[in-house]
Amino acid sequence: MKHLKTGSVRPLRRLLPLQVAGMVVLVLWVLTPPPAIGNTSPNAGDYFMFARAAGDGGSDDPKVYEPVCDDANDKQADISGSNSIFAGRIHSNADLAISGSDNQFRNTASPSPELTYGVNDGVSTSGCQLQAENSNTYSSGLPLNISGSGNAASIQGPYQIGAKGWPGNLGDFLDANGMTFGNNVAQVLPGRSCDVGSLTRSGTLEITAADHGKVVCNGGDPIKISVSGLGTPNMPFRITMISHGLIEISGSNHYLAPAAAGVLAWTDQRFDDEATSIKIAGSNVNIVSRAILFTPRSGQDVSGSNSARLCIQMVGQGALKVAGSNATFGPLASGCSGRPRVYLSGIFR
Repeated sequence: MKHLKTGSVRPLRRLLPLQVAGMVVLVLWVLTPPPAIGNTSPNAGDYFMFARAAGDGGSDDPKVYEPVCDDANDKQADISGSNSIFAGRIHSNADLAISGSDNQFRNTASPSPELTYGVNDGVSTSGCQLQAENSNTYSSGLPLNISGSGNAASIQGPYQIGAKGWPGNLGDFLDANGMTFGNNVAQVLPGRSCDVGSLTRSGTLEITAADHGKVVCNGGDPIKISVSGLGTPNMPFRITMISHGLIEISGSNHYLAPAAAGVLAWTDQRFDDEATSIKIAGSNVNIVSRAILFTPRSGQDVSGSNSARLCIQMVGQGALKVAGSNATFGPLASGCSGRPRVYLSGIFR
């Protein structure tokens, strides 16, 4: 039997410890849990959807402002479609509507039940309304009408409720009114600046492939993704969009992820100006890591189909609408990354 020459063995001996050390570092990086909720970067807790339904009073439309529920289901949290999977907490301070068929609401590590509603129940009315079709599967329990005790550790809290009535620490990044932010993007993304545009810029801003890895800002006019084919499953197109206006994602065959602090889209546009301030539509649009969508003064509309995965956290006043078939939604779904990578010197680390 032939033997390796001594000269060919020594390099292998030098490399093996380095390879083992590298594998240990990689395993520890993967197993280390994400940072706890704090004030260093935005965090929306375990929520897939949180509808506050207590707008700024500029509109009396109950979809955005229903401080005392009536006997109509105004669908501040609105889930439809069929054959989809949802993983993450769902809460409406007012009404909750779950229609469609054969949807699965998975039981995750978050406390059960994970579907709640009804904080704004009126004393002399029939209270907040629930639609929950029996043809769906509610693995963590049927939606629960809760009291809104303010205890963030309790399901009745609602769970993980934070400053200014928002989940996690999102309220810490807003003005004292709990709905707006100023023209310095560092208020929303501490330590960051706008790579493209500014929060006082005017005119529609179209995202292109050249914006990969950037924080894009705009004033009261739209930020749009209209092109198709951004990103791949193994190398998603990373973008963070901060605006005082509409944010809209269309086109097809996208694989997207946040570029900064787990935030994909954040706008304080008023419901009176645009009832739906974040829109995601198109065919085969995927958001492959945990991504915050925050509209503290208006609603959102997201659709997904064709086996799309959307690891999103929809937080706003309402109406928050999600629809689609054969898709997977929520930050706690299988395959969703919980810790965004950092873009340094042209490389994601």
